[in-house]
Amino acid sequence: MSLRFNDFFTRIFSSIPGQFFGILSTLIGLSGDIIAIIYNSEYNLNLMISTLGTGPGGFFFNFGTILSGILAIPFYFYLERALFKENLNKKVLKIALISALISCIFFIAIGLFPSFDNNIFFMYAHGISVFLCFISGAIYFVLFSYLFRISSIFPKTIVYIGYVQIALIILFLFTWNPLIEWLMTFGIILWILFLSFYMSYKNL
Repeated sequence: MSLRFNDFFTRIFSSIPGQFFGILSTLIGLSGDIIAIIYNSEYNLNLMISTLGTGPGGFFFNFGTILSGILAIPFYFYLERALFKENLNKKVLKIALISALISCIFFIAIGLFPSFDNNIFFMYAHGISVFLCFISGAIYFVLFSYLFRISSIFPKTIVYIGYVQIALIILFLFTWNPLIEWLMTFGIILWILFLSFYMSYKNL
C-alpha cells in the first residue's frame, strides 16, 4: 500500500471503524436487492439476479450494487491491515487485497451497466463485469482463506465459510444457475458480516 493511500485510510479509520464499512456494504446491497424484488412482481428464482437491474425496481438494485461495491473497498483495506499485523506472507496478502479491489470495481460496474436486452454495449459490459468480478472474487477468497488458515487471530470458522464460497463461485461459473448465484450472494454476505463483527468484537 502506498504512503498516500495509507495516510488516506488512516484518517478515515480514525473517524469511522473499518468494520462498519463491511456491515454497511452488505446491508445496502441486500436492501437494494429486496426493494427491487418488491417492485418486480414477475421476478422468481429461475431468473438471474441481474434481471433485477433492468426491471421496475432497477434503480434500487443498481444503486445498491454501486454503493455496496464502493463501501466494500475500505473494508478490504481494513481487513488487509488486520492481517498485516501478523507474521504472514506479505506478498500473498498484497495479491489478496488487489484481487478484492478488482472484484469490487467490477461489482460496481455491474450496477453501472445493467444488462439491457436492447443494448449490445450494456449487455457485453455487464456480462464481462460479472465474469471478472467472480473470477477475481474466487482468487481473493482462496488467498484470504489461506491467510486465515495460518492466522493466529482469526477463527477457523471463517476459513470453512471461505471454502464453501469458493466452491459456490466455481459451481456458478460452470452452470450459471440463478439459485447458486443467490447462495453465492448470501455466502459473501455471511463472510463479510462474520469478519466485520469478529474484528469489532476483538478490536482488531
